[in-house]
Parts: sequence; structure tokens; C-alpha cells
Amino acid sequence: MTEPGPSAPQRTNTGSSSTKRKQRRRQPRVAPQIPSTPQTPPRSSTSGFTPQSATRTPEIYTPQDAGSTNIANAASELHGAGGQFSPGQPAPNSVLGELDRLSETAPRTPPRTPQTPRRTNVSRPGAVLGIPGLKDHEGYLSSGNWKGKSPPSLLSECSDRGDDLEGQHIVRVYETDGYVAIHYVETGKDLIQKVKDDLEPELSTDFHKVESYFLPWTTLYKVLSTYNVEQMLKYLNSRRVDGCRFGDQEVKDLAAEVAPPVNKLKHKERSGSNGQFRRTFATLLLSRHEDMIFDFVRCGLNDKELLYVPFDQRERKPRAAAGPFQRLFDGWKTCDIKDFKVKRWQLSPRFLAVKRTTGKQGESHTKLRHTLHSMEEILPFETSERRDDSGGFATVRFFKLHHDQQDLPRYTKRGRDNDIAVKTLKNEPENTYDQYDAYKNEIDVMERLENIKSPHIARLLTTIEVSSEVSRRERSDYHIVMEAADKSLEELFRDTEWRRATLQQGISDIDLAKWGLSQCFGLAHALQEFHRGLELDNYLKKKLLHCDIKPDNVLWYKDWDPVNADNPTGTVHEVLGVLQLSDFGLSSFRSSKSADNHTVRGNFMDYTAPETDILLVQSPTTDMWHLGCLFIDLATWLVEGAEGYKTFLGDRVTNGLRGEFGRFSKFTPDSTNEDITTVEINPAVLKQATHLSRHPNSSKFVRELCHLAVNYILVIRNPKERQSEVEYRPRSSKPQVLRDRLTSKQVTQVLQDLLKKDDAYFRPSAGHGDFDDFEAPRWRRVPLVLKHSLHHLQVISEKAHSGKLNPEEFELKTQT
Repeated sequence: MTEPGPSAPQRTNTGSSSTKRKQRRRQPRVAPQIPSTPQTPPRSSTSGFTPQSATRTPEIYTPQDAGSTNIANAASELHGAGGQFSPGQPAPNSVLGELDRLSETAPRTPPRTPQTPRRTNVSRPGAVLGIPGLKDHEGYLSSGNWKGKSPPSLLSECSDRGDDLEGQHIVRVYETDGYVAIHYVETGKDLIQKVKDDLEPELSTDFHKVESYFLPWTTLYKVLSTYNVEQMLKYLNSRRVDGCRFGDQEVKDLAAEVAPPVNKLKHKERSGSNGQFRRTFATLLLSRHEDMIFDFVRCGLNDKELLYVPFDQRERKPRAAAGPFQRLFDGWKTCDIKDFKVKRWQLSPRFLAVKRTTGKQGESHTKLRHTLHSMEEILPFETSERRDDSGGFATVRFFKLHHDQQDLPRYTKRGRDNDIAVKTLKNEPENTYDQYDAYKNEIDVMERLENIKSPHIARLLTTIEVSSEVSRRERSDYHIVMEAADKSLEELFRDTEWRRATLQQGISDIDLAKWGLSQCFGLAHALQEFHRGLELDNYLKKKLLHCDIKPDNVLWYKDWDPVNADNPTGTVHEVLGVLQLSDFGLSSFRSSKSADNHTVRGNFMDYTAPETDILLVQSPTTDMWHLGCLFIDLATWLVEGAEGYKTFLGDRVTNGLRGEFGRFSKFTPDSTNEDITTVEINPAVLKQATHLSRHPNSSKFVRELCHLAVNYILVIRNPKERQSEVEYRPRSSKPQVLRDRLTSKQVTQVLQDLLKKDDAYFRPSAGHGDFDDFEAPRWRRVPLVLKHSLHHLQVISEKAHSGKLNPEEFELKTQT
């Protein structure tokens, strides 16, 4: 018993005139008339071919169609009319020897000029694809024609959904690791059923908040091997009626066309999904129309064209929209068309990869930006056990990226087993365009930071864009894909069990102190690279200001791989891992002139520098202030652990210009003149530094770190003056009056010298009386005196943060 085909045999209609008019309206364009030839045998509906009729020219051709039209010209016209092939390109009939022979012997007619149909307006509402409210696939544009807005990028656009990269990756896997396909022992109908069961997508993902499934390429290629496809095609060919069957060699050639051997994919014309029909055949199998594979091959509906087939769902019953492949779906049931539309995406998950090239210096790779052109595209993300993290205006979700659907450089020892973190801006109306621009700016900065080789800068894996025209939202969605960190530094500071766990791994207090110093050096070195300047597109060097260094924006990776990742500083610890700067949303590239007086609006908290608190001024010196705050918190954590860190957070809370925060600076109104406000370092910070110096767990390293942070970095400076040079003096030297902060280069040099110290330098030594009193009068710190009342400064600060401050209306007045 055979399955019903997509098109039943046509019968001559002798009904009423209205019936004839309806039939004429459904008639396609008639091909050029060809001299008649002997009548061909009748065709069965199981073949999927439309039989010859006196009033209807078939649009799907068999070797017996030579009597009705010219084979090669008609097939070329069929493909050219859809706009999917370039003019003059022949139909993909090289594997069908009988078709070639008939093309040579059939009478010739001049080829018709292919016509490209008018494209549907992508922004037109109403046309849907699979999910109501989304665009159809006439709006599915290649990356070269994509008109959506995207931030400037140094990453190349991933073309063809990564299909070409997937083909290259499959060849590399085949050549290096070998490739074992599954050869089934079943035959005939049992073989087809077995293949269907193994092709059913089972891996789940919920990236778009809708659960969907996908099938990795490894399963597809192992199940639909050339051998298995050939056996199924032999069985399907045997079900065709006499006169429509292909010979054994033709079936073998057709199997090589549908599922070419893996070692053939290295050829350019077969790169990735181009030139094969694996996913097309799998989609037909799962939608119960495997007999149609002969027709799909004849019409050239291969894996590349599979996702481009538009469906019109404006009617109650979905059907294929007008195009070169419309006739292939005539007679399909509604449930079969729905299965076809869903299964083609489940069998074609996105392949995330880098572009690899081989040159004189070996293999190199270029990271790519991926753009989704349909909400039905499936990313190979699997569910992770980690909980999502939601911030003020961004969400970080964690997934497992499927092993076989990626060819990305991974930077941890866990390799592809490590989770990925996908950071997404909350696309909500309350998020302002400033926040949206800041998020796009973060993507741009991270792409440019690929040129800096440092283990202390967060590495980008790839970026994913969903255009607003696809998502039908106000703004496009941008996703940053990174290695998932074990913790943030803030979480590490608050973890009461972490120290106990490291002790069980054989990490002593001396090892922990030396690791803390190496991380301080690495972070300062990364800032030095930022402030030195990066070469941009126009070959001009510009300084990068981070503008938002704080424990929440420093990531801790326990298993960072110093071999696969860049480690020029040698500061990646085998057990304790590495700290990395991240969250570059407020970062900015500035010229040497504008870097000293740059304003950034943001939600700054405890680490805010005094000049930022007043007028949002950002400069390399404010980055250094943030780093000095981080050094004090790190020293507190090294000496007193999580409990000491939490206590210090509460002790330093002060009433600043914008409420109560744990600031490291303090604004104090003058007791005799309310129009005078003094800005100085928070006394609680000086008290904490003195406390750390005298603590039983303190060491010479801790005291030197507090001396560096308090006396040379946390300096109250006049924002109206340009940065001046400062000479660093160790603890044993005589104190000096400082009016400015050390540069990142100077701090890096100081910490590099400390790395050369022996273990005794890091051993607790508080009992020897070698401590510092940072509150003593001998430390001559110069406060900043402002000729403004505290209330006036609060009003000015509020206007500056809300963007309502006119710089011409306010001048910061200082007193010497």
C-alpha cells in the first residue's frame, strides 16, 4: 500500500462553466509549446509528479516529460522565476543521467529570460512565518543585503548562518578524529521508520522563552549517511510505477547528491549546506513526505534553500506562498505543512564558530558576529543548572552551548563543558536610549579589546543580534556571549566558605596573599593598557576609560586556562584562578586632550570619585581612584575575610551628595561658613587602613598595599587642573604633600617590584611593631575646599546626573 502523494492524477473536467473558470484561474503560466512525442506511461500519485494534461503544463519534471517541454530550459526557467538562482544557471540535474540524455535529444527552444518577482516589503505587517505576528521568509535576507541598524563592529558578519563554517568544521573533525556513521540492518519500511525515530530532535532550548528542540549535525550526518540514504532511496524508487523508476546507478548518484560523503564537503561548491539535501530529506521524513525527495532534488530545494521557502498563513489553511517551490506542496495536509515548517528549523540549528585561516605564522581565527533574521531560528543552547542573574537594566542568563554546534575558542580548563553567559539588555520602555547606547557601546569596546593580550580582561566569545524588524520590538536585541565566570569579586568577598575550601586544597595564607598581589598587578597592568591607548580604525590611538570599576564588575574564573588563553603577565594561578575586568557599558575611547575631562552619566555607587560625584567628570585618574578603593577592600578581605569586609562596608557609609553610600570620600560643610564645603578622604577609610596595619594577620605586603592605596591613589584632586606628576615613596620614606594620584603605569611598576619579594614579606608579622597610623597628623593630606554650600552641590549633582545641567551656568569654584 502506498502513501498518498502531494498531487493526485488530473482528470478531464466536463462539469459546469463556473468549474472550468475556477480551473483556468488556477492554471500556471504555460511553457513554450514543443512538438509532440509518443505518449508517456501514466504516472502514479506516489511519485509526486504532476501528470501531463492537454490544458496544464507540469512544473515538476520527470525523465518522461520530454514530450511536453524542453527539460533543461523549463527547469532553468523554473529556478530563475523564483529569484533564487542567478540568470542562466542550469537546474541541478547533474546526477540524473536520464534527464541529461533527454535534454540532449529533446527539441530545443530559445531559453526564456528569468524574471525576479517583486520582493515583499520586510516591514509589512500581517505576513507570518510559523509563529503568528512574525515576518515571512521573503524578509529573510542574507547578511549582504541586511538593512537593520547595528553598532559599529570590528567583528566580521557571519554569512549563511554559519553553514559554510559548519562544513569546514565537519571536514576537520573527519580528518582529525575520524567519523563513524551508523549503518542500519533494517531494510525498506523498517529502515525508514528507524531513521525517523533517530532523527527526532530531543535537545531542548528556551532562549526565546519558548521551549524548542534541535538536532546537532553529528546525529544528522551519522543517521543520514550516504549508505543509509541510498538504501532508503532504493526502497522509495521501487514504489514508483514502471516508467518513472530510476536505474541503480542513478539512485546511487542521487544518494551522493542528497547526502554526499563527509570527505567531499571540502569542495567549495559543497561547503556547509550548499549543494546537498541532507536536512531537506530529513525534514521530508519527519513530515511524512519522504517520497517527495525526488521532486525536491529536481527543483533544487536543497539545504540552503530550505529555510527560504515562504508560507502564506493569512488563510485559514497554511500553504506555500507563490514562488518556484509552490507546486511542491500542492495536496499537502495542513498538519504536514505545519510539521515541515517546524522541523526544518529544528534540523538546522545555528552553528556558532570563528573563521579560521592558515598563514605563514600558523592557524589564526577571526571572531564573528551572528545576526538572527527570524525568531524561529534555533540557537544550540541547552539548559544550565545555574540561576539567571538580573541587574538594573540587563539580564545575564546561563546556558550550555552544545559541543557539536560550536567551533569557538574556549578559555577555561573545562573547555566546551563550561557554561556560557549571555548578557542581554532588558528591552523595556523604561530603559532609556542612554542605557541602550551604553549596552551597544559595551559590545563595541569588547570587540576592540580583542587586540589586548591580557588574562585580566573579560574575553568575548561572540555576539548575537536580533533585529527590531524581526522581533517586532522598538529596538533591536543585542546579546553578548562570554565564558560564564564562577563568581563576581563581590560574591567572592562575601563568601564565608571560600577560605575554608582553599585551605583544604593546600592553599596557605602566604599563597593567598601572593595571589592577591598578582591580581592587583594584573588589574593595574590592564588599566595601563587602556590608558596607553588603542589603535582604532583610523589608525589613531585613543585612551580607553573604564569608568565603572567595582567588585560587581570584576569576574573571578577558577579554571582559566593559561595555555589556551593569553597569559603574558603570568598571573593565572592553577588553583585560585584569575580576576578580570568586565562590564564596559560606560567605557569610552577618548583622545589625549578630552580624556582628562570626560563626563559619563551612570548609576555610580560606593567607588565614586569626588569629582565624579559632583560633575560626572571621568578621566584616567578616576579609574585609578576606583582601583585604590578595590585595593583597600581586597586587603580587608585578605586579612579579615568575608565578615571583616561586610563590617567595613557598614563603617564607611556616609551621607554624600546623592544619599547614603559607602563612599571612600566625604563632603563636610564648614562649621563657620555654610557656603564652604570640604572634600576629604572618608575618616572611616583611614581608620580601616590603620586597623589592617595592626591586625595579627597583617603582613608587610598588606601595609605596603594600604600605603599605596591611601597615600598615593585615594588623593583628593582638583578636577579643574590637569594631572601632575607624582613620585612614589615606600613606607619607610618621609611623607610628602600630594595633590594628585599615581598613574596606572606607576602603580603597575610598584606592584611589579613587590612581586619579587620572598615569602617572609607575605608572612603575618604584626607582633614586630611595624605598623602605620594613617590617622596621624604626620600624613599631610590636602583637602579640596569648594566655595559652594553642601545643598548647592547636591542640587548641581542631581542636575548633572539627570542631564539637565548647563555647563555654562555653573563653574566649580575652589579655594586654595
